[in-house]
Amino acid sequence: MTHILSHLVDNRLDLQTLAGNFDADRVADVLDSMEFSNYAETFRNEDITGEVLLNADSEMFSELGVKSALHQMKISQLFIRELHGTTLKYSRSHLNQFLRKNNLEEHISTMEENGIDGDMILEVENELMENVLKEVGITSTEDITTICSKYKSFVSLYPTNTKSSITGSQLHYC
Repeated sequence: MTHILSHLVDNRLDLQTLAGNFDADRVADVLDSMEFSNYAETFRNEDITGEVLLNADSEMFSELGVKSALHQMKISQLFIRELHGTTLKYSRSHLNQFLRKNNLEEHISTMEENGIDGDMILEVENELMENVLKEVGITSTEDITTICSKYKSFVSLYPTNTKSSITGSQLHYC
């Protein structure tokens, strides 16, 4: 099973403990706060707890009616942020800087319109991110490869010292 987020294996015990505090009602409430209320009732009815959501893969999301790779990624990413109470480290403006430096400016509005930030590119498995980028209309294989493979190097060369104060439940996505 391939998890949605690439860093899950490293943080498994800590995340499992935190996820244990989320029953199905609380998971549904989190989905509502993320503007994913269209999935909340299904997650509640199927008794999707935090532990279950933490271990969700693309197949399970599809079975729950979350067919969009973009929504799968966002639900997983924002749930992890909710668990940790973490803030956004690599914002959209940081990602935009990367896109400009790599002559990919034409994708800035697509990334912004779809709520894709730098943290998502860093933390999501490359295969899922490739699917997300295709889903949102970035079809050039070269552009997708550049975004998925070079952003990590960019982050090491151009780290951000400014953290956004936006937590997972405060981010609004389509």
